Amino acid sequence: AQTPVEAGDGHFPGVRAQPRQGRLLSSGQLTAIFQESIMPAALQQSTRAGYFSYWRLVLTWGVAHGEVDKLLPMSLDTLKAITQELLMVGCATGTIRNVWSAIEDRSRRSGYPLPLGIEGDFSRMARAVGSVRGEPSRLIFPIGVHHVRDLLELAGLTLTQRRDVFITVLGTVACLRVGEVSNLQICDCKFGHDAAWSPIYQGTMALRVYKRKQDQVRKGLYPRIGRAVTGRLEAFVEELELEVSDECTKDRSPGARCRACPPLFPRTVAAGAGSRPVSRQQVTKAVINSLKLLDVDTKHFSGISMRRGGISSGLAARVPEPILFLQSGHGSNCAARNYMVPRDPGVLFETYDAFGL
Repeated sequence: AQTPVEAGDGHFPGVRAQPRQGRLLSSGQLTAIFQESIMPAALQQSTRAGYFSYWRLVLTWGVAHGEVDKLLPMSLDTLKAITQELLMVGCATGTIRNVWSAIEDRSRRSGYPLPLGIEGDFSRMARAVGSVRGEPSRLIFPIGVHHVRDLLELAGLTLTQRRDVFITVLGTVACLRVGEVSNLQICDCKFGHDAAWSPIYQGTMALRVYKRKQDQVRKGLYPRIGRAVTGRLEAFVEELELEVSDECTKDRSPGARCRACPPLFPRTVAAGAGSRPVSRQQVTKAVINSLKLLDVDTKHFSGISMRRGGISSGLAARVPEPILFLQSGHGSNCAARNYMVPRDPGVLFETYDAFGL
């Protein structure tokens, strides 16, 4: 479940604890608020939900075998028994690893030693299981440079088709994940962002991605987008009458979702600014529908094809990794990255330029 802070998406809510009149909250109350509202965010919400689901599987195993008392704390032998039964019913390696992670998370939160607590135990067990149960990953093609160019040349499209095309193109050149596309709002489009440095960047834009997997602490990432995409996107935004609200909260709360501005990609284009944002499923569907406009066999494409295509195209064009990672959001743990300010914003466009648009 979402924590109160996550429900506000960066806006800290009022606390529910009631101190005695004329007194501050006690240290115990403050600790409880922190444990409820802040500490769970050490893991992504989707990760926590997955762990809870897999832990229910472990509980079911314990009930079926009459060994619930052995689940916490769990011994290595109990973990091996659970693993063996999962192998016998045909569970994939990834599922088994997720079950182990859920057990470790529950043990850690309960203050118990980890069944795979000795350094290297997890990887050794994973190799053993993978050697007997491993299988090839599903083939997913990246969206290529030729796809992006052809999509931008399409004419006579409906508003919904144009929205799907822009989702696909922008998600690819900015190396975005499906959820990052869904989260975009009109105030995240920083048109002419680098023009103050030099007029040659007029007509380009930076895209504010306020929350990324590799940016857990929300320092913010700004992939750059060149003229060929920016101009078309501006025209699309104007046609939908999407505008930054006078009550936009991004300037004072840049690490939180704006409560006033409309989504960049509305779920219902006819409703424009009054619509909810597209869902993750709709983003993936937009990718498939866009490629079908090019008569592409979409069997091996999905939403991840956008990010995979952007990074692959950058690597093929020999964009230096530090620059590519600024576009894709990778490498946030490298200390030097926090100090990197290129002397010319032009290098920040190199990943986009790999598409030759």
